[in-house]
Amino acid sequence: MENSINQLPKSAISTNVCLLESYYQTDFNQPGLTEAVRFLVSNVQPEKVFYNPDPFAAFQLLVLLQDKHAQTADKMKKLQDAPQLASFNLKLHYTAGSVFEQNYFWSPVFATVLCTRENLLYDNGFFSLPSMTVEDLLKHKNNAIDCTAKIVSDTKKFIAQAQSNGNPLNFKIVLELHHLAKTCLQSLLQSITGNLIETDDICTLLQQSLSITVNLSLLFKNEERLLQLLNAGSTDSPQGNSTILQDADLKTLLEKLAAMCSITEQTVSKWINRYSQQIVKFTNNTLASA
Repeated sequence: MENSINQLPKSAISTNVCLLESYYQTDFNQPGLTEAVRFLVSNVQPEKVFYNPDPFAAFQLLVLLQDKHAQTADKMKKLQDAPQLASFNLKLHYTAGSVFEQNYFWSPVFATVLCTRENLLYDNGFFSLPSMTVEDLLKHKNNAIDCTAKIVSDTKKFIAQAQSNGNPLNFKIVLELHHLAKTCLQSLLQSITGNLIETDDICTLLQQSLSITVNLSLLFKNEERLLQLLNAGSTDSPQGNSTILQDADLKTLLEKLAAMCSITEQTVSKWINRYSQQIVKFTNNTLASA
């Protein structure tokens, strides 16, 4: 392939990266990909560069950098406007000493599924990535199934009751709308990254979900007023106990919540299938090497 990892310098390919095999059928024939990676290697000397084949994620290239110094961050801001990177959205992540910095996005679960050999475009060979045992991945998969099933069930029951009752003057509806929207987003993030994000702010959770899917944020594109109404149910919001929803707003927010629930269910289901594929491949590789 013209734009495959095989076209990169031999020094860029490491043999000691600790990763599970990937099941992605990744096509690296995307125009400009090799040039983009070469440009990054020449200008910022990244630790590793991975391609993200998920069409619904907000980034195509995951760039793992050596440090979080202001000089590196400033340089990356300038480089992102370079013609070689114009066709790609980048996700930057930094090392903290000899390990990669832990946050909501970076976790062994996410790294196990995304940072695989098949998605690897460049590796300087200095760092190994976190990986999970098959037992840990199976446990995480089962937790994701249980967590998602509960929020999906709770959300569908609430929507059915709210639609049948049709009582927009009940402030408890605002509280419950916010709670279920928040839990939906938290469930998605926890099922995929393994991390529970403790915040009541829907906007923050939507922003953090972009690493996984853009579809949730698109539900509220140009809908700032609806987001404010949804956030009014937060325990931190002074409007939480007094907000009154009009019929039209209640109907729209219930539709948004139903769509959030559906996207969460579909997205987590897709990742559960990935976990299953990883578990099978990891088990087969272990048996083959025994």
